[in-house]
This record gives sequence, C-alpha cells and structure tokens, in this order.
Amino acid sequence: MFAVGAGFGLLGTIAHQATLPIWPVVPLGLVAALAAILCLMIGVRLSASRALVLATALGVIGAILMLSGRGPGGSVLVPDNLLGVVWNIAPAVISLGVVIWPRLPAETSA
Repeated sequence: MFAVGAGFGLLGTIAHQATLPIWPVVPLGLVAALAAILCLMIGVRLSASRALVLATALGVIGAILMLSGRGPGGSVLVPDNLLGVVWNIAPAVISLGVVIWPRLPAETSA
C-alpha cells in the first residue's frame, strides 16, 4: 500500500497546480488530487486495518515531501504559493483524520 500511496502522491504533485481559467480561478487539480487521496484513504480504511492506512499515508506524504524540493536542474514541482502550501499540508491532515477515525460498529439485526 506504500507504493499505491506514493503513486497517488506523485500524480497529485504533478497535477495540483492545474486551474480552470474562469473567474474566480478554480483549482481543479488540487481539488481532484485531494479528493482522490481522501477516497483512497477511506477505501483502504473500510477494507483494511489502520496499519495499511498508515502505510498508504506514509507513501503519499513521502512522495510529496520528496518532490517538494528543488530539483537538480533548479526546477520546482511545488511552488511557494497558496496551492503549493495547501498541497503540502492537506494530505497529511486527511491522512491523520482517516487513521484516527474510529471503526464503525457492525450493524446487528434484531
């Protein structure tokens, strides 16, 4: 699950700056990337244990942190703007929320 999380982190890092050029500017890439990470985390949490969710979260956050720095040629995938700051913080907050969310009790039939 670490590799799946890293893949989502990689794709989200590449796409998070995409916007729709209408007024106001809609951060479509950021919204889609965060929604994908939220769906991934919830899906893993519903079908597996917290340990797998934590492994997925570490993959997402690790990929984002690794790609957030300046590249060897000076290129930057995550610029220092509002979208970049939100992209660096929001996946960790989403992951933390999903990891600490309690397991829902099973329904009992009467």
